[in-house]
Amino acid sequence: GLITILFTDLVGSTALAQELGDTAADKLRRDHFDQLRRAVSATGGTEVKTIGDAMMVSYSSATEAIAGAVAMQQRVHANNGAGGSPAVQMRIGVSAGDATFEEGDWFGTPVVEASRLCDAAVGGQVLVTDIVRVLAGSRAGNDMAPVADVEGKGLTAPMKACEVLWSPVVRAPSDAPALELPPQVTQHDAF
Repeated sequence: GLITILFTDLVGSTALAQELGDTAADKLRRDHFDQLRRAVSATGGTEVKTIGDAMMVSYSSATEAIAGAVAMQQRVHANNGAGGSPAVQMRIGVSAGDATFEEGDWFGTPVVEASRLCDAAVGGQVLVTDIVRVLAGSRAGNDMAPVADVEGKGLTAPMKACEVLWSPVVRAPSDAPALELPPQVTQHDAF
């Protein structure tokens, strides 16, 4: 049936692990996945599996998957700002389509596409296929910007893709409710 698949991956995690040592790297990974799982449960996703520093999540709706991806990036960003552990960069790819569920795992084109988009993304980026953009429509809740077509290993044609634009959640020092930045302030201004 129709499913939306999301892949996350930590950028430069091998180098980071060598720098930190195994024990610290394991803790970092556990904390990271803990943050992601909170975002997943808050947005109605289902964790399929983790592979190394990557997580695969399924969503029954493209809108929820986009919300999930943004919530994940916001959590990673906020965690980096907290200063307790080394800053990490995460990339995300999302696709949707017909896939088959067997023995606790999903198989099919959207799985391959989401994985390839994740590989093509840079840290802090969320790339989605055009299908996800169309399915989410006006309910997406985040603006999207087209990116160059993404070539994917094992795919017959390049994928039309867009980047989901997201803003960090800014917390007031007094632990007041989170304030959203105005829409024109996106992560791109930070670079």
